[in-house]
Amino acid sequence: VHYKTLSIINWGVRKVGAHFKTALVVLAEKDSIVDPSDEFSLKEIQLYRVLRLDQNGEYCVQIYSDRTGTLHADSEPYYPTDANGAKWN
Repeated sequence: VHYKTLSIINWGVRKVGAHFKTALVVLAEKDSIVDPSDEFSLKEIQLYRVLRLDQNGEYCVQIYSDRTGTLHADSEPYYPTDANGAKWN
């Protein structure tokens, strides 16, 4: 997926050994859901895709949205894996 540069709304680094690694990237996205007050209309919502290194240095993804009117995590963090099933670091 390609993102416009301005979609990156936050980022951070962490020192790991002698190197700095990108530890956080927050991407802003838009989505549409059925408007709860009108089943024939769509309502645009704001999503934030958070890519981060967790406390163990493993890469995870979590989605936040304002689907209910307040910003909250839509799910638990997801850990993508490589072809061998190992988590990314």
